This record gives sequence, C-alpha cells and structure tokens, in this order.
Amino acid sequence: MITIQFWSPSALEKGRAAAAGDEANEAARVDAKPEGGDDDQGVQERVARRNQATHEVMTQALHQAVIPFLRAHGPQRHVRMDAARIVALRPEEAVISVLERWLDPKTFRRFFRAFVRLLALNRKLPAPAAWLAGFVSVDRIRTAAERQDRLWERTAYTAIDALQGKRRLPHAAPRPDLVVFGHTHVLDWAVQQRPDGDGMYVNLGTWTERCFDPSSPPDRSLPVLVLEDSGGRLRASLSDLAQDAAELQRFEA
Repeated sequence: MITIQFWSPSALEKGRAAAAGDEANEAARVDAKPEGGDDDQGVQERVARRNQATHEVMTQALHQAVIPFLRAHGPQRHVRMDAARIVALRPEEAVISVLERWLDPKTFRRFFRAFVRLLALNRKLPAPAAWLAGFVSVDRIRTAAERQDRLWERTAYTAIDALQGKRRLPHAAPRPDLVVFGHTHVLDWAVQQRPDGDGMYVNLGTWTERCFDPSSPPDRSLPVLVLEDSGGRLRASLSDLAQDAAELQRFEA
C-alpha cells in the first residue's frame, strides 16, 4: 500500500515552528490553547488561521496602500518602476528592499516609517512597533524577509522527517511514501532512500507569477505533478507547462 500525504496549512505551520524554532509561532500555539487542554490538531488549526490572517494583512497593505502610493508618487529620476510588480514579490516582505531602489532616500524613509506603523496597527507586527516605527531599522525587516525566503528549506526538512517516520502527522496518519506541499514559492523535489522502499517529497511552489527583486524578469513557471498507479506501483512526473510540458523529474516506487 502506498501512502500519500497532501499536507494542510495547519501541518505546514506546525512544521515551520518545529523545524525553524519559530518563537512567534510557538507563542501563538501556547496562547491559542485554552485552559483544560485541547487536542493538538485543534491547536494547529487555530495557529494556522492566525498566521493566515497576518499574511492577509500584508497582502491588503500592498494592494490598498503601497501600490496606490507608488502610482501617485512615481519613482526617482532615471529609475523605471512597475507598481504592479509589488504583488508578485516573494516573499512579500521584499517590498522594503525593492522600494529602497525605486524611491529617493527622503521619500523612502517617510514611507518606511508609515508602512511599519500601518502593519503594527493591523497586527502584522507587534503593537508597540506603531510607536517605535522611527527606531525599527530597514535591516531588521530585511532579516525577516530573508528568513521567509528560506521557508522552502525548512519545509523540506519537515517533510523529509515525515518520510523517515521521525515526525508525527495530523490525525495519526501513517508514515507517508509521498509528501506534496505548496505555497513556498520555490519548486522542490527530494527523494528519501529507505530500506523498505524510497519516499519522495514534492513542493510545487506556487502557480502565480513571481518576482524576487526590483528589475529581473519574473518567474512564470507552471509546475504540474502527475501521479499514476501502474500495477500497484507509484509513478510521479513533474513537468513545467511554461516550457512545453518539459519533464523536470520522475519517480517510480
């Protein structure tokens, strides 16, 4: 029997907290657990909803504040700017470094302080940041963006631990033979060799156009994973529709 796990966002959030030692997630996990105890799955789901809400705050801030500001203000001299590029940035926190290139220094400093206050007032950042915006450094935001940019690596460690049977899965699921993730914005593929049959991890990244900096061409890859049962054997093929369905990886077990 082949076991395939398509992990839920709640499982991903738990894996991020455990694999990366994410103190913020762990604090949210403790805070979400009511007195008298609760099952672990319920805690995971509440943490996932809370984290999803913080991501929505950033997305709304970009659409409703940053992009209108950029279109009204425009770039500094000799700099070409595409405000629509902001929504394709991955991770979204990279917007700080991108705007530092597009805006003149004085305008950027004013924007940065206002943006930090906006995120704090909407609970994307700790509330005191609204009053301390003038003291929050750009480098600190860059560090947070870099940490988010390595999410795909931390997610892979979590998945590989599951393939090895080292991590308990939600709903008491058995050790998987195939783990499929998404939403880390980086396409990933890893095979775990095991005595009783190899396991595989796939992360499709995302199906949206992605940008990583102010100027380079966007990544428009469209990955597709096809799973087949061939006489009781699993076949997996990973292709990119943006390259005439060129096969990138294949797995049989």
